[in-house]
Amino acid sequence: MTPKNVKAPEGSPKTRRRPDYINIQEEDYNTPLEKILPRLKNVKPVGPGKFLAICPAHQDKSPSLSIRELTDGKILLNCFAGCETRVVLSALYLHSRDLYPHPALGFENHSSHSRSAPPRFSARELLDLIHFEGLVSLIAARTLQKNNPLSEADIARLALAVKTLEAALQEVSHGHR
Repeated sequence: MTPKNVKAPEGSPKTRRRPDYINIQEEDYNTPLEKILPRLKNVKPVGPGKFLAICPAHQDKSPSLSIRELTDGKILLNCFAGCETRVVLSALYLHSRDLYPHPALGFENHSSHSRSAPPRFSARELLDLIHFEGLVSLIAARTLQKNNPLSEADIARLALAVKTLEAALQEVSHGHR
């Protein structure tokens, strides 16, 4: 959703080809690590459950993204160049929930539907998520307001933003009963 008079930066959604892994189904992976690693470039193991890779959120010349799998199956991401985790996940077409194992995998994991279970995301994470997806929605709305069409990729990203905002609303609703 780049304005017509401004050239899209290299690697932006307007210029990059949609990766093949966008069509990966949930059944195609077993753990969050198995979902994340194939989406990254130049992955190098640096220890048990620890990897370095090219960060997809910025123009990276050498691996600066640290990926660590914890014993409970959760994934920690850290870009040494300073990219926020949510931006890295967005570049991978993933969400914060993708860093956590599915309960069926046998890891200890809390259900967000249980009243006694803690929320799956902190209030700050939810606020950041709502802010980011709200901006995506706002850009799409302003584009349409100016009678400019949305590309297929823009429509798909808007649909993802709506789905994510609905999930965040549900998470907030379950956390405040």
